[in-house]
Amino acid sequence: MSKDHSSHSQFEEVYRGHSSSMKCENLSSGRSYSFRVQAFNEAGTSAFSLSSSFSTKASAPDSPTNLECTSLSSTSIKMSWHPPYHSGGVRITRYNLFVCEEGKSEGQIITVPGTKKTISKLQSLTTYSVRVQAQNPLGKGKFSDVFLITTPGSPPDSPERPVIVPQRKTES
Repeated sequence: MSKDHSSHSQFEEVYRGHSSSMKCENLSSGRSYSFRVQAFNEAGTSAFSLSSSFSTKASAPDSPTNLECTSLSSTSIKMSWHPPYHSGGVRITRYNLFVCEEGKSEGQIITVPGTKKTISKLQSLTTYSVRVQAQNPLGKGKFSDVFLITTPGSPPDSPERPVIVPQRKTES
């Protein structure tokens, strides 16, 4: 038995044996597949049968991959990531970013349409836990792995204007 999950009719063999049935597993959600069979015996191999098609149901997406974070300043970071390997069979509509100080459970959720975001108004010399989640019309996927990033320190503020105090002469 062979299957095709592309629009180019490139079948791949998924089973070879004597059984007249098989269970095809690990299919991606939201995709159409075509299946065909071929018989064989000692005298040779038959031509392929006509194909039968089947579509899997769409689902929530997998988690995004390759999350990267870079400090831009003492109060801002830049995040970027790749879309999930499997979108669930439908278009990703947005990404949800979760940013919180390391060790804390409360933070902010930021929603963005693409795969990049600069986050500002952070505290300097603070470690943040960040992760990202893909969402499509069928639901939210799992969050990515956590990325820890520490914002650098900032230089001190300018000191106040110096005060000049004249030195008094002492008589001897």
